[in-house]
Amino acid sequence: MEPALDKFIPNLKFIVSFEMNKIIDNYNAWANRYDEAPNPTSDLDKIVLRQSLSSIDFFKVLELGCGTGKNTEWLITKADSLIGLDFSKNMLDIAKNKIQSDKVAFIETDLNEDWPVKSESFDLAVISLTLEHIKKLDHIFISLSEKLKKGGKWKIRASHWSPVTGGSGTSQSSME
Repeated sequence: MEPALDKFIPNLKFIVSFEMNKIIDNYNAWANRYDEAPNPTSDLDKIVLRQSLSSIDFFKVLELGCGTGKNTEWLITKADSLIGLDFSKNMLDIAKNKIQSDKVAFIETDLNEDWPVKSESFDLAVISLTLEHIKKLDHIFISLSEKLKKGGKWKIRASHWSPVTGGSGTSQSSME
């Protein structure tokens, strides 16, 4: 943490840690209802992601914030392999039960910390509706540059209020 921030908000580290634990607890509690509950944001994301990636070839995918595997189900129909990372154990349990394939591995991890995957391994990284829960955005983009192969692509969708969207609205980004 920046010393200047620590001076103005002495408990910032505790607050961020507490908020992250609260977010994880909420997603763990939501997991059993996540796929069935009406969610226009998630439903729109699913449509947009498929449309935007349908004409792109990809083989090895890293999915950050994979949740219950809503997007994983479609991504794996086009990919040779996929690793899905998420901080919610219960969401990952749903994904593992739903998607039983040798082509997929799910790993519980905090995306704000180092990811347990090899560098220069992926030709596509997908991040959907996840960045609003990340406290270290610089870490995400540095790690993406390390984990993607040369020429790899990323697809990011953020549709909640957050520093990512500047306060409100929808943001979408791609890079090759």
